[in-house]
Amino acid sequence: MIAQWDAMDREAFDPHHGLPGATVATYQQVLETYRQRSRELRLMADRYMAA
Repeated sequence: MIAQWDAMDREAFDPHHGLPGATVATYQQVLETYRQRSRELRLMADRYMAA
């Protein structure tokens, strides 16, 4: 789970350093990527906690 969180961090959070001055489409893509990965991690965390 930690490895997946780290991957999401690199994919969704690291781009925020390049976002100032970016296009609206770039912001939207980063937010959508974060939403998708967040849902995936939430499902995994829920399964882990239920085990």
